[in-house]
Amino acid sequence: MKTIGGFSIDNHGDKGVTFSREQVTDRKETSMHLNIEYTEFILGLQEWLHGALIQDVFPKATVEEREFIVSGLTPEAWDEIFGEKEIEYNDNELSEEPGQ
Repeated sequence: MKTIGGFSIDNHGDKGVTFSREQVTDRKETSMHLNIEYTEFILGLQEWLHGALIQDVFPKATVEEREFIVSGLTPEAWDEIFGEKEIEYNDNELSEEPGQ
């Protein structure tokens, strides 16, 4: 079973939830509003904590939202730690031979 440290969930009715948790990097608490209904979020979080894949339990969530659930890192914190967004490569543009 996964553990994610301290967290809280504020229910905003049909407007989703605000999920607050500690960042994995510095334990600073951060929050993100998620357009996920409260019950759906609780059930998905429980499934994920028990080993389900995050993309399976939150298929409608964005990549950034799922990353926040997993690590507590907002897109801004991610950019601060790892730099700007990764460059996406088209596999057809890459050489098939190493070193070319």
